[in-house]
Amino acid sequence: MTNLFTPFELGELALPNRIVMSAMTRTRAGEDGVPTQLMRDYYVQRASAGLIVTECTQVSDQGHGIIRCPGLHRDDQVDGWRKVTDAVHAAGGRIICQIWHCGRVAHPDMRGGEPPIAPSPIPAAGDFFLPSGRVEFPVPRDLRLDEIPGIVASFATATRNARAAGFDGVELHGANGYLQDQFLQDGSNHRRDAYGGSVEN
Repeated sequence: MTNLFTPFELGELALPNRIVMSAMTRTRAGEDGVPTQLMRDYYVQRASAGLIVTECTQVSDQGHGIIRCPGLHRDDQVDGWRKVTDAVHAAGGRIICQIWHCGRVAHPDMRGGEPPIAPSPIPAAGDFFLPSGRVEFPVPRDLRLDEIPGIVASFATATRNARAAGFDGVELHGANGYLQDQFLQDGSNHRRDAYGGSVEN
């Protein structure tokens, strides 16, 4: 019989036990999305747990939505994450990166004045936290069909960057109302093309 402290192989990744720290958004990156010393310290303190899943990490500027959320789409962000992964590995830990695109869960103030994007122009429910305070979610711009392959490619680029940054793997955040989930929910996707509509579509 196995227990929590039994070693485990996850594909090619050998884990010392079956303990996994799930992703928790910390909002401790620099305003440029570069991981900070505070982030490195945070993950190193948890390196003995077994496997760490990082906080959500944006795949592109377009995918940015949360204040001080790290990115993985520029060289300086990759270099910042490399310092984190090197420190976690030196402490005996394993670490995978959770990557995401916020889609409509964003605000123009976080995107250089550009509206957030989504499958359909339907705002998210609730409100959004900005440095100036809470605001309602704006109506997003619906994605053009020709834009979607670029978003898919941004996930592939972020995955390659994760390897370059020394991560042991990648997890796609496709739930909780973010972009992939927005395509799966009829409350946020009213498309009638290849990315929405009937099951036959």
